[in-house]
Amino acid sequence: MPVRWAAAVEEIRQDSSLEEVILSGGDPLTIGDSPLANLAELLASIPHLRRLRIHTRLPIVIPERVTEELVRWLRATRLTRVLVVHANHPR
Repeated sequence: MPVRWAAAVEEIRQDSSLEEVILSGGDPLTIGDSPLANLAELLASIPHLRRLRIHTRLPIVIPERVTEELVRWLRATRLTRVLVVHANHPR
């Protein structure tokens, strides 16, 4: 686990009132599939977590970012996955 995530994952593990983790800000899909899959595995190992939400613009801005590997690890997690796509509109 990357050191930058270790403290956050441990905080989440210790707080049984948490049911959901939201990855957002600095678009999480700019991180590669392998590190994201590893993070999802760590989060899925926390029994009280139920959902993983990912907020992203990349499926619109860079549609090629939605890879088979991304879909594979999203499907593999026991957590309920919610992909929130942020889109701008002129109005």
